[in-house]
Amino acid sequence: AYFKNNIVILRTGDPLEKLAISFAFAQSAKLAVLEASLDVTIEDTRAIPEQLAKTGRSKFTSKQVAKLVGRVFLQRNEANLYSNILDCPDFFWEAEGFEPLYRRVNRYLDIEDRVLILNKRLDIVNDLLDSLNGQLEIRNSHRLEIIIILLIMFEILLEVAKESTPLFALPVQLFRRLILRR
Repeated sequence: AYFKNNIVILRTGDPLEKLAISFAFAQSAKLAVLEASLDVTIEDTRAIPEQLAKTGRSKFTSKQVAKLVGRVFLQRNEANLYSNILDCPDFFWEAEGFEPLYRRVNRYLDIEDRVLILNKRLDIVNDLLDSLNGQLEIRNSHRLEIIIILLIMFEILLEVAKESTPLFALPVQLFRRLILRR
């Protein structure tokens, strides 16, 4: 078999020749589905760098980022672990004579290059999400620091009120017991 103007021309009518070519086309089709899925993920994350560039913040929540990270992991696993895109099918253990044809069609369809590009794109999306996760963690820690400072200030105010007026002593003690119980 050979290619001419993107058309496969078979040299024989042997079904094994057709099957060898079909394996390569099936892997290419599977890879195309993964590429399309990644395109959707990239489109979903397109707003993140734009928001960061404009406002310095992103409107994505921690839960949304975690879902996107999970989706990227699933896509990476599907491309590299579950789909066997880069593996030679077991069929060629018995039909060794057709393996070179399969490999030629695989090269023609740029399967290995496409998988490398897919992985690089997944890396970029993953880096973006890691950066956003870091930003969300910093924002959350700042929020917690402010809450702690406000609680300390409130405690100081209660102490000052307790020391300055004996009338406040009982409500302060009740408030402390409520807080310490939790």
